[in-house]
Amino acid sequence: MKKALLTAALAGIIASAAFADSNVVSSANVVGYVQIEAAAPGAFKLLSVSQFSDGTTNNAISIQDVIKNLADMNPDVAGSGLDGVIDGDKLYVYNGLTYDEYALFQPTSGSPYWTTLGDTAWYVPGMDATASADTVARGISCWIATAATGISTNLVCSGDVYLDDTFDVSIKEGYTLVSYPFSSDITLDLLTLTNGIADVAGSGLDGVIDADKLYVYNGSTYDEYVLFQPTAGASYWTTPGDTAWYVPGMDATMATDTIELGNGFWMETATPSGKTITFEKIYTIN
Repeated sequence: MKKALLTAALAGIIASAAFADSNVVSSANVVGYVQIEAAAPGAFKLLSVSQFSDGTTNNAISIQDVIKNLADMNPDVAGSGLDGVIDGDKLYVYNGLTYDEYALFQPTSGSPYWTTLGDTAWYVPGMDATASADTVARGISCWIATAATGISTNLVCSGDVYLDDTFDVSIKEGYTLVSYPFSSDITLDLLTLTNGIADVAGSGLDGVIDADKLYVYNGSTYDEYVLFQPTAGASYWTTPGDTAWYVPGMDATMATDTIELGNGFWMETATPSGKTITFEKIYTIN
């Protein structure tokens, strides 16, 4: 079960605040966290790790800071050899072409940390791997894999709540692994973005090919949505198989499903060379 405590839109952790409205927060120091159940041993989970700021990196979060409770996870142990990596949890950050890969490592002394998969020191007894200094950009999500022989634990991501009203995310032509760049759940009827390409009502089956799409991993497959332009009003997300879509004069049904805090998703665009899209915040902070 996923538990989210959020000062901005759900519930809150605040230094000092009084709530007059559940969606309005009064505080100069707004922080929160989300607790997410990890994947089963040997399985993958799509994870948004940058929906809170670490307070030190501008619109990015350190790999070492993405999950707060690393000590509860499954690291490979220093000097355990090539086979040891099999038993460590892993993190995969999509860079637009392939994945940057990291593995959780337990040094000879101190706390576990993320290191680049393949660090040669890892396999030499008495030598510790190098802690990665990489970051994950805000608006980007990643895969986390639980070790095949590990234990599925709760993952904790926390930090400062984002206070800006809009945020730009660059997406590439084809697929980009994306995160809603604010500190809350988001329902698809509220997930508005600028510079999107929508299929037009009544344009038929071919229109969907060029429309922007969104894929939400549900643990075994993907829930798919397409940006749709109705006969009047703003565009919205709908299910691509909506039969009304292909009938001239009929508009598709607006999707109201929720992308939960801590969950990433894929976005697909046919725009050559990619583009920048702007997301909007849905909560209010005073």
